[in-house]
Amino acid sequence: MNIIALWLLPLSLALLPFSKGILQLEIGLITFNPYSLSMIFLSCCAIFYLVLGSDQAFNFNMTDFFIILLCLLYLISTMFAESLIESGYVAFHALFIPVLSYFVIKTFVRSDKQFHRSFLFLILGLLVFGTVQFITFLQTFSRTIVLSMNPIDYATLCVVGMLYILYAKGFKKFLGLLLFFPLLLFLVINLPRAYLLALFFSPLFYFIIRRGKAALLMAVILGGALTSTVFLAANTELFMVPETQAIKGDAVNGLDRLTDTTLWKQSLYGRSLHFKNGLNEFFKSPIIGQGMKTGKSKYSWQHSFFTWHNFNIEWLVFGGIIGYLLYSGVLIANFITAGKHARQDHMTAASLVTITLILINSITNGIMHGMMPYAIFLLLGFIESRTRDLTMQSTPDNEDFLSSNSLWT
Repeated sequence: MNIIALWLLPLSLALLPFSKGILQLEIGLITFNPYSLSMIFLSCCAIFYLVLGSDQAFNFNMTDFFIILLCLLYLISTMFAESLIESGYVAFHALFIPVLSYFVIKTFVRSDKQFHRSFLFLILGLLVFGTVQFITFLQTFSRTIVLSMNPIDYATLCVVGMLYILYAKGFKKFLGLLLFFPLLLFLVINLPRAYLLALFFSPLFYFIIRRGKAALLMAVILGGALTSTVFLAANTELFMVPETQAIKGDAVNGLDRLTDTTLWKQSLYGRSLHFKNGLNEFFKSPIIGQGMKTGKSKYSWQHSFFTWHNFNIEWLVFGGIIGYLLYSGVLIANFITAGKHARQDHMTAASLVTITLILINSITNGIMHGMMPYAIFLLLGFIESRTRDLTMQSTPDNEDFLSSNSLWT
């Protein structure tokens, strides 16, 4: 187990930034890559370890329970989707591999050293990828897609690394600074407006979580996100940009993206139209949804899209009311359990803050595509691993702990 936790798993995480553009393997209808193949292999090792070779508790809890229900729902809705091929492909990358990542991390990461090394290797992989992307940026001074990695996807992984360095206190100060500032630079050149805004509020979120209010924070984020989504969908005209003033072409991805208010308004207008169309799709199958699928719509300047750009819309369209409640249940259950430990534990608090920022970004960028679901389930796995071990360390009798805090081990 130690070689998996200290080497194979960290090396797999280092490959995550490169999982789209290189070394892809087509098997049937699914595109595999080094990361997904490694997670499939490590999940088989995890099953073998838990069933045959382990006296360690997995600590099956409410987070795991909601994840299983979520997977069952999407399995059923995918089987009855309009396009089984399309739905299955999206589900493979948006749920199946992320959930395997969660399972592998929760099974094998059982010490501070393993925890820190996993993040270190992920950050090193991000730095290598970011260096390649930065060289490309210097040629255009606009955000670009490198090795098929969308800018918002790479920005998501950068946020994971940066907040770990800032709040988990897993590295000595000099090493932390040496890793942090390149990640910050690489984040900025991807021009992720929602993340840059959310980062300013991350100390406030950290403060709230360290005060034991993590579950309340998540409930407020979920409620506020749903309210803002409905408001934008119902008031698209507030953000309408006349065709003559619309900014198109390369200018959309330039540095003005951060400062030009017209670009901000234009983006909100486009998003509000997506949300409106998405709610119309939701009402076609409001109970269990339509299964995972790509969005099909147009807005005023004929820009097609492959995501609803909003996690509320995605959850509602893909899984209906039941799917929305289950996905929310995963996060609430995790934040309830972890929030108790985040008062004293920096690593738990850092991971909770990161999920909070990814969710805020997902109000206007979506969460069921790209690196967002990977990042969410990776962090959930690390949180569950950490809180399990902290609980067991603080419990004199492990049997009492298992009987009172687990559904199944």
